[in-house]
Amino acid sequence: MCWEVESMNYKTSILARMLYLLSVMLLLLLILVSTYNSTSSPDLPNIQLQYKPVSITGNTYYLITQDGTLLVWGENINDFDSLGKEFVINGSITAKPIASDVTAVFSGRFDLLALNRSGELLGWYRFAYSKALGKYQDIKQANIPRILLNDVVSADIGLSHYLAIRSDGFLYGGGDNKYSQLGTATADEWVDTPVQIFDAQVLSAATDGLNGNYCVFLDHSLVFWGISSQNGITYSEPIPIADHIIRVFPGNLALSEENTLYQIRYHSDFSKFTLEKILDDVKWASDCVAIKNDGSLWAWGNDQPIANYDYTSDEFLYAIRQSIPSKILDSALYSARGLFYTLIVQPDGTVLQLPNYEIMKQEQKNSSWITYPYVIPFHVLQPY
Repeated sequence: MCWEVESMNYKTSILARMLYLLSVMLLLLLILVSTYNSTSSPDLPNIQLQYKPVSITGNTYYLITQDGTLLVWGENINDFDSLGKEFVINGSITAKPIASDVTAVFSGRFDLLALNRSGELLGWYRFAYSKALGKYQDIKQANIPRILLNDVVSADIGLSHYLAIRSDGFLYGGGDNKYSQLGTATADEWVDTPVQIFDAQVLSAATDGLNGNYCVFLDHSLVFWGISSQNGITYSEPIPIADHIIRVFPGNLALSEENTLYQIRYHSDFSKFTLEKILDDVKWASDCVAIKNDGSLWAWGNDQPIANYDYTSDEFLYAIRQSIPSKILDSALYSARGLFYTLIVQPDGTVLQLPNYEIMKQEQKNSSWITYPYVIPFHVLQPY
């Protein structure tokens, strides 16, 4: 009887040891799998799908309607002769539909880009010689969009090149590389097929409107490369500007971790780029316009839009000279500034056209200029 008890205890001990060893092996296996996953696939950055329902270049206007149709009106719409028939909206705007299923539009001086719902970055030639897309061979094909890159969530266009961030966080570019706008990944002065610019992932990227670029890496560091429009110096390698930045915007603007908006300026006295504070509590900005977290729209400088206040008052003129931000509207979702007007997307999806200060200060105004707030007669695509 004692032998049977001892035998049973021995068997129980063996079983317990086996279960213990099995649990240790399973734990080690889980650790190995976890380690493999963390090292084999990069952490995806938190990149927001870009919302850009309106865009302006000079006096040519682009707008995405609620159903994703991309419209163009103003000057040079005949560049898109084969892309749809013109139609008149409420007797006031002659527009032309040129694409469908579009989510964001980016207009450059010579080219047009758009993102569709499938993540395709599309490009149009606007003139006989395209700076970012290259010279087309057949003029009949000029206004047919090219698919430049897939799986894109954000983009921007400069004078002669473009940038695009894919959903994995890596930055690509195409077009002119004369000033190393596309980095050192290629030595070619012209890049037809987009190339990956950096090995590291990015959170945000924007051109300076010409042949230079800014981007924010995952560690919230801000860098610049290309040729600077502020000092004419070419930087073939990215140079650091600041830390604790989460986003960059067109117009040499940067947003900090504390949601403070800064102007990026080059100071010759210090031979470096510095940040000058513009406004607190900002969530979006472009050129000389910003939207705060409470939805209010603010503007500053000579190119700002004019709303319902006296733009000839001493107070306003002082703010213009000092680039002091002024509150323009209580609520807005997005805006795009052009040569004469600024389009502002309102929360209900309507678009308000405001005259810019540059035309309001003209002593003799053109009779065709609309010098008062004007509602564009259709609704735009709403945020995702």
